[in-house]
Amino acid sequence: MKKIFVIFSCVAIFTACSSDSEKTASTDSASTEAAVSEAPADSSSTDTASTSTTVTTTTTATPAAGTPAATTPAAAAPAGAIVINISTVSEEMRFDLKMFKVKAGQKVILNISNNDSQQHNLIIGKIGSLNKLGAAADALAMDPKAAELEYVPRSSDIFQASSLLNADENYTMTFTAPAQAGDYPFICAFPGHWRMMQGVMRVEK
Repeated sequence: MKKIFVIFSCVAIFTACSSDSEKTASTDSASTEAAVSEAPADSSSTDTASTSTTVTTTTTATPAAGTPAATTPAAAAPAGAIVINISTVSEEMRFDLKMFKVKAGQKVILNISNNDSQQHNLIIGKIGSLNKLGAAADALAMDPKAAELEYVPRSSDIFQASSLLNADENYTMTFTAPAQAGDYPFICAFPGHWRMMQGVMRVEK
């Protein structure tokens, strides 16, 4: 009888231990499943948050190299007028134009820019007057009043004359082209300049 009771007790203890082991295994399995199922949720949440984040930057457009800068349009010239732009060339003792053409009797707007470090002017003479103007310009070197005259010779052969321009100064000369067709010389009359700084205004019918 005692043997049967001992055997029964052992069976009961073994059954209880087995039940506890199964519960522990079930709990561990449930914990593992919960951990596995939560991981994708966390990853998905992180990806979604990352995807929905937008970074906004403000960029100021810069013109490409070589693209000209924007300028204010110049005032329109009067009907029938011609606009000529002429400049001195820095450190080269010359004008950038050797010739410009106009029509006889046409209104001319001549824009002169001194891009050189030296002083210059522009004198337009009558047909065939180049050497006379040149000699008169050279004579200014001995004239004590040359600066007051802005280095414009006293000559009846002058058709038009600008003021004496310092570096980076501009001057606009407005006149009506002569009625007679031909080549009208222009020079810088500052002493010593005219031999290199000369050109022609060609008047055509």
